[in-house]
Amino acid sequence: NAGSDTIFIDNYITVNDVPTAAFASANNGLNVDFTNNSSDANAYQWAFGDGQFSTDENPTHTFAGAGNYSVQLIAINDCGQDTVSQLVTILDQPIIAGFTADVTSGCAPLTVQFTDMSTNNPVAWAWSFTGGTPSTSTDQNPTVVFQNPGQFGVQLIATNNAGSDTIFIDNYITVNDMPTAAFASANNGLNVDFTNNSSDANAYQWAFGDGQFSTDENPTHTFAGAGNYSVQLIAINDCGQDTVSQLVTIPNQMTLEAAFTSDNTSGCAPFSVQFMDMTTNNPTSWSWTFEGGEPNNSTEQNPLVTYPVSGHYKVRLIASNGIQTDTLTFDDYITVHEKPMASFSASGNGLSVLLTNQSELADSYYWDFGDSTTSIEENPTHEFATYGFHQITLIASNGCGHDTTFHDVYVGQGLPEATIQASDTVGCGPLTIALKAIISNADSVRWHFPQGDPFTSTELEPVVTFNTPGEYFVTLTAYNATDSVTTSQRIQVDSPPDAHFTYSTFEKTATFVHPLTPNTNYTWDFGDGEILDTIEPTHDYDFYGNYTVLLLASNACGTDQYSQEISVKDTLSGVYYRINPNPGSGLYLLDVETDKVTDVKLYFYSAWGQVLKVYEWDQITRLRDEPLDLERLLSSAYFYYIEFGSASAAGRLLKID
Repeated sequence: NAGSDTIFIDNYITVNDVPTAAFASANNGLNVDFTNNSSDANAYQWAFGDGQFSTDENPTHTFAGAGNYSVQLIAINDCGQDTVSQLVTILDQPIIAGFTADVTSGCAPLTVQFTDMSTNNPVAWAWSFTGGTPSTSTDQNPTVVFQNPGQFGVQLIATNNAGSDTIFIDNYITVNDMPTAAFASANNGLNVDFTNNSSDANAYQWAFGDGQFSTDENPTHTFAGAGNYSVQLIAINDCGQDTVSQLVTIPNQMTLEAAFTSDNTSGCAPFSVQFMDMTTNNPTSWSWTFEGGEPNNSTEQNPLVTYPVSGHYKVRLIASNGIQTDTLTFDDYITVHEKPMASFSASGNGLSVLLTNQSELADSYYWDFGDSTTSIEENPTHEFATYGFHQITLIASNGCGHDTTFHDVYVGQGLPEATIQASDTVGCGPLTIALKAIISNADSVRWHFPQGDPFTSTELEPVVTFNTPGEYFVTLTAYNATDSVTTSQRIQVDSPPDAHFTYSTFEKTATFVHPLTPNTNYTWDFGDGEILDTIEPTHDYDFYGNYTVLLLASNACGTDQYSQEISVKDTLSGVYYRINPNPGSGLYLLDVETDKVTDVKLYFYSAWGQVLKVYEWDQITRLRDEPLDLERLLSSAYFYYIEFGSASAAGRLLKID
């Protein structure tokens, strides 16, 4: 009745719902962080799918390995619970290859047990062992034997589901060798310096052969006296030892000096020599060499040697006392003489003969001239009383004997001398020449005049006439009682020139040939305004046509001229010919080819224009290697003229022996 009042309490009544389970995960290798996203829950139960559990709200879980895991979360409150599951995948981790070995160094053969130390679940292995047996392996933990000394690398390629990794360790295995013992020595009187050249050793034992020892690496040892000592070195390391020995010679401090003498050093072959050793300081062995001797070597102390052949010879002695050696050599120590060899030559002037002694190894001479006279001169000159053959004997001697030789020597009056004087040697025929023989030491003469008039003469001053032009050699032979000599003089007989000529044309070129006369001048007028001084020209015309050609020939014997009209036209078109060989020795071959059937004529002329031979072929188009026999002609220059129907050509042919 007093009124009303109001009270309001917000959220006074709470009605709870059942929870909703939810979560998320984040991988970090094998570790997974779980984030709880559940709602309306106040308690949680996790099951990680690997038999492990948790009641944390946001747990972090470490899985044992890679795989797919079904993770379950139960979210709980007073009204009930809710469950959710997710598949969590754990991936393989990148592998890291690694290994170790029970030993990494030792003596050959070295056995090594390798152990794989690779991480993150390796499933395959590829090993490589340089120098090992085996050289490769796929075992996880292989055993390998290294047979040879050296340093060797090892490689491992390890693989898991995430990939592979390679590790290579160079020179990982060291295999030691047995030592090798070696040394050198250098003497200085009784002191010897030893140089240790051993390899792979770390300890040494020396035995000097005189009851003394050392463990130094490079010792110096003093020996008590001269002698031969067997020095031994043992080189040692952890793998074993090696031994080497050398003979070290300590020389006698007294010097050995080789020397010898002999009973003789020169004589006549065969020459025997007794050699005597004169070496000082107790020699015990000898090695002799005797150049040119028999024997040519010896090991005796005092040998006997024979030299069978003359000459100068070297002797060598090598003497030794077991500690020292010395050599003595004498060049040309032995001189061996032999019997002389007699020889001579003779040259004379009339009855006087000069004898030239050509003997060898002689020191005295005896001559018998066969006319009851003798001489002991080395190179005598002897005057004989008569001409003819005389037997001369020479005996050459020396201390080893003598040798005799003889010759039948002809003693003559001596060669006469002759020269020719001529009034003329060149002229026009008929040529008359006055000749004169200039002689000495001669009793008579005889002349020969080829094709001359007269043909021969015995006068001292003959006169001869040559009627035919040509080249001639006059000979004069002078005689005495025992000998003769011949000399000659060239004569040239010229003739008036002959200007006749022949010609051949090819296209616009004309070739001219004519008999040649020695010492003649030729002047050509080719009819086209050109004049030329030459012997046998080839002339090029500017135009086809007919031309009057004039040849003027002149020499000391006269003048001649000749002209003829020539036709320059295309006459040899379609014609080929060849004569070969040119020059030749007598047998020639003719080749002809024409483009139409034609008659062929071939003329051969002497240098004076005389027809010597003619060949004819009827109605031909081709000749191949047609023989032309000119072997009976003398060696000289000849001319030919060849006709091919209305066409023609000319040329020169040389014949030689």
